Amino acid sequence: MTPQDAALLARLTGFTPGPWDLGKRYDSVISSNITGFDDALTVDAYGGHLVCESAKMKENAALIAAAPDLHRIATELAAENKRLRAERGELAACLFEAIDMLDEYSICNTGENFNNPRFNAVLGVQP
Repeated sequence: MTPQDAALLARLTGFTPGPWDLGKRYDSVISSNITGFDDALTVDAYGGHLVCESAKMKENAALIAAAPDLHRIATELAAENKRLRAERGELAACLFEAIDMLDEYSICNTGENFNNPRFNAVLGVQP
């Protein structure tokens, strides 16, 4: 995760937890969780606790309603990206070690060092 990605995800906290949904009015987004617009009249009028109103288009309201899920997915992808980068770094270290062994033992020329335990361990070869 880049520093910019981490900063963006850090800013995206404190919002009303999902799921969010479209309200009774197509231009509204509601939640079953407390939002601050929780009087009985508002909850009845919109069909839930109001997150957003006047989205102007049903498609915009649907995108806004998807925000908590999109945030969760982005957070999961950032963690998976971090894990894969670490894994890639470990793999690269093993490959560089194998290349060093090839150079050190001149396996390409003689073929006689294939039974070297260090080389076999890096490549996962059984002696």
